[in-house]
Amino acid sequence: MSDTADHLTSTPWSYPGAAITRSTLLLPDCDHDIDPVHGRRLGAARTSRCDQCREGKRTRSVPLGHELRRWNSMILDSRTPVVSIGSNSSAAVLRRKMNNAGLSIVLPCLTGTLGNIAVGHSAHASKGGYIPAAPYLRPGTVTPVVVAFLDERQLDALDRTEPNYSRVTLRAPAHALTLA
Repeated sequence: MSDTADHLTSTPWSYPGAAITRSTLLLPDCDHDIDPVHGRRLGAARTSRCDQCREGKRTRSVPLGHELRRWNSMILDSRTPVVSIGSNSSAAVLRRKMNNAGLSIVLPCLTGTLGNIAVGHSAHASKGGYIPAAPYLRPGTVTPVVVAFLDERQLDALDRTEPNYSRVTLRAPAHALTLA
């Protein structure tokens, strides 16, 4: 899967890149839709395998937890949910960052909304030449977001790509997160 369209260093005018618009399991060469099952844990959500991954297999839709094990990846309970703002909401950007760090690109990303946070611009230009997006407190606002569920190594790699930011913990009810 080519990420040329979202390589922000070569095309800073395209910032922040194409955002993930549907809950997705990012894989090295494809994406699988994630469909949560009402009243069940997230690991029971159904993933819809693409035709390439389905080849030779009986089922098109399997539980997310099963698909993570199939890829020899960390289960959801061992991952940290991170609200992604700006380019970190782009599948191509996340793939590139994980590839550059030599890490697995098995990454559940769910869409949702976050309360009392809006997205503006940071007061600096990146090395790539674009003005990065940044979250800020704005009471009464509900903002669409992507929540990436990162394992420890992925989380560390993502933090290293963000030298101008500090990751903070958001708490409900002040910042209610609702997943799709």
